[in-house]
Amino acid sequence: MTEKIIIIPSPIELKYCASVLSCAEKFQKSQLTGYRGKYCGEEILLIKIGIGEKRALKNIDLILKYFSPAFIILFGACGSISPDINIGDIVYIKSVISLYGFEDKLDALSGINFLPPEILIPLADNEKSPICEMFKCVRCMSLNKAIASQKIRDSLFKKFNREIVDFETYAIAKRLIEEKIKFFAFRIVTDNACEDAIELFKENVKNLMPLAFKQILNLKID
Repeated sequence: MTEKIIIIPSPIELKYCASVLSCAEKFQKSQLTGYRGKYCGEEILLIKIGIGEKRALKNIDLILKYFSPAFIILFGACGSISPDINIGDIVYIKSVISLYGFEDKLDALSGINFLPPEILIPLADNEKSPICEMFKCVRCMSLNKAIASQKIRDSLFKKFNREIVDFETYAIAKRLIEEKIKFFAFRIVTDNACEDAIELFKENVKNLMPLAFKQILNLKID
């Protein structure tokens, strides 16, 4: 039986996702770590990819080296920068732009003519997909640092028309699309991407992630 591969950014997210599985056992292969387990009889392989662009790319390359996935699911936390996306929402990412390398210049971006590279994740080209009916389909912005203020968050939302921010989706989507591997990116909103984001993340990843992860596991994806 082929294992369903689900990639998770951080150790704490991995811990709460693994708590949903039965017979979960830690594994290590080369520098990859994670859990093997079952959910409703299905074999699940959770792999930690690390936080941020560089760690995610390194570990995605290792996954492609040691496994032969037909598809990969990304699941993890994110921050909302849109008033229409709330803490507790499970979202499906239909497109993502990269602001990698601009993290120290975010306060200046609103005043310059700048179009960052964008990736469309193919499934969401069809807004009538069952996934888009179950979850909010959103546009994402990937950075390597957390947004530090509400002012910057609001200016980025206004300029780039994105609903959420995260650290890894752009890097992962780019690599997997290059390799022609089907990719599904889901996030659970744990904070509002401002000054108290870290505290909200710690609180909400514990309270929200296990139930949200069950919804992802219940999807029929192949």
